[in-house]
Amino acid sequence: MNLNEIEALLKRFYDGESSLEEEQRLRDYFNQEIVPDHLSSHQEQFRYYNFAREEKNPQSDLESDLIKKIGQENIGKTYGKRHRTFYFITGIAASILIFIGVYFQFIAKPNNTAYNIEDTYEDPEAAYAEAKKALLLVSEKFNAGVNDFNKFSSFNQYKELITRKN
Repeated sequence: MNLNEIEALLKRFYDGESSLEEEQRLRDYFNQEIVPDHLSSHQEQFRYYNFAREEKNPQSDLESDLIKKIGQENIGKTYGKRHRTFYFITGIAASILIFIGVYFQFIAKPNNTAYNIEDTYEDPEAAYAEAKKALLLVSEKFNAGVNDFNKFSSFNQYKELITRKN
């Protein structure tokens, strides 16, 4: 085969217009030892196609293994019974534990003070003053954290200036 014919066949192959005979001619050509340098990359590709065609299909082994597993019916039946029994027993145990938890949480407690809300101050102005004092403390701590964060933002601005100059 001449070089122009091979290049034309390659173009048809990559365009998806080649026939099976033309593809076989390309595989035969690229299986030769001596191929021009500008076509050497195609040679590796067509050698791979030949190698991939000869590989063993693992699908057939998988099918036979699956058929063997399906044929073992006795093992599947005992496993299923044990599995269902285990789920049944664990379901009963979980229900019992839930009932015990509910009993001790709500019924067995003699004094349910955790759910009773009572005023701690009799004077509303004193309660307001204490709430205001607590909120001011939270505000001070929050502002101190924000000031520390502002230092990081100024650091980032200087960092950006340095990276722009570089």
